Amino acid sequence: MTLLETAAVAFAMFSAVPVPQPVWNEKNMRYALCAFPLVGVVCGLAWWGWAALAARLSFPLLLRAAGLCLAPVLVTGGIHLDGYADTCDALASCAAPEKKQEILKDPHCGAFAVIRLCTYFTAYLGLCAAVDCTPRAVLCMGLGFVLERALSGYAIAAFPLAKNTGLAHTFATGADRTAVRRALLVLCALAAAGMAAAGLRPVVAVYSSFLQRAYDQVLHDVCIQNLPVLFAVDRAGLVGSDGETHQGIFDYSFLTSIPNMSVMAPKNLWELRAMLDFAMDYGSPLAIRYPRGEAYRGLKEFRQPISYGVGEMLYEEEDIALLAVGSMVSTGEHVRQKLKAEGYRCSLANGRFVKPFDRKMVSRLAERHRLIVTMEENVLQGGYGLAVTAFVHENYPEVKVLNIAIPDAYVEHGNVSILREGLGIDSDSIIGTMKAGGYIGQETLGIRPAPDRKEAWI
Repeated sequence: MTLLETAAVAFAMFSAVPVPQPVWNEKNMRYALCAFPLVGVVCGLAWWGWAALAARLSFPLLLRAAGLCLAPVLVTGGIHLDGYADTCDALASCAAPEKKQEILKDPHCGAFAVIRLCTYFTAYLGLCAAVDCTPRAVLCMGLGFVLERALSGYAIAAFPLAKNTGLAHTFATGADRTAVRRALLVLCALAAAGMAAAGLRPVVAVYSSFLQRAYDQVLHDVCIQNLPVLFAVDRAGLVGSDGETHQGIFDYSFLTSIPNMSVMAPKNLWELRAMLDFAMDYGSPLAIRYPRGEAYRGLKEFRQPISYGVGEMLYEEEDIALLAVGSMVSTGEHVRQKLKAEGYRCSLANGRFVKPFDRKMVSRLAERHRLIVTMEENVLQGGYGLAVTAFVHENYPEVKVLNIAIPDAYVEHGNVSILREGLGIDSDSIIGTMKAGGYIGQETLGIRPAPDRKEAWI
């Protein structure tokens, strides 16, 4: 009975479908957000029904498109469109935040809301007219309705709310937010897998720490079928003051253990864009992992085209090779600058692919250097560095490898800069580790400052 009441609460508030009106209580509100995708199922069925009827009766193209455009509106009663209209008026006002809040509460519809709604329906009508209503296309659209409702529920449970009143606040406060996030994330992964199986290229944008909860779906519903789903893994690495459960420091380890999964990590803004373009043409599961905050804008001049499993040489000399992935490339750049200031010859390579890592590039580094320093913002166990180390030790036993990674421990929340220093992955700490371990400045490897500081650019 509680399950039926939970579904009824979701339908009563987010659809125009007539359902019994249960009394809201702690039990039926706890998981009401999980029932949001059921509204998407009804929207998908309405879309499919009209497409089938239009095909059976040979409706004109414009009539078919109009019905497809209006079907979800009739199911939902325009519940989301009114919020969209209010938001358009508020954003277009260019007023102070307090005034924008007042505009959001105003039941009247302003000029900008009308303009944006007309634009929305025009674009949606054009899309519906362009869709060839094959079974595969209809399935993808239906799953799209499910996915968007799942994401709306996930957003309410996962993100801060603009105000402490309203329906979203009511649902958020009454929900078991942790359980809701897990359930909806699993459903998002299933919907994405279904869309991929139907021929689309879905992109699942998700926090690194939240992706842990969908490991089973990634493995069984995406990778075992080798479906072309792109996982855009946000907040990877250290995230700051969100709590130790939100540190995205395990994704290299658990993603690279899955067959058919490839993992990439961009060094800067431009490489992230290039990787996304590459991913849309790649025909298997792929994850692109990037950190929280503003994208790094350094090393802009290095834009070697993306090739599968191929890294990027940035600076090449001899003796010391810094091999970094993702956010640690910028740290590697700082380490190199400081080592160069002390007179050391030092190369810097951008791994790009965590899985598969570039064995040719690693071999090139091993043949020309006596020390390879791997750098990653992930735990050491199961990460990039140990995979590289195993390859080097098997093929180039005379070359030393130093792994810079996060220790095998949970990381408390706090300022990212302070955390990096405490974990030994900032530039000064890395150089200190190299010196303390006898990797530089000692007779162990014989790597000492060179009188000639000329560098080669690759």
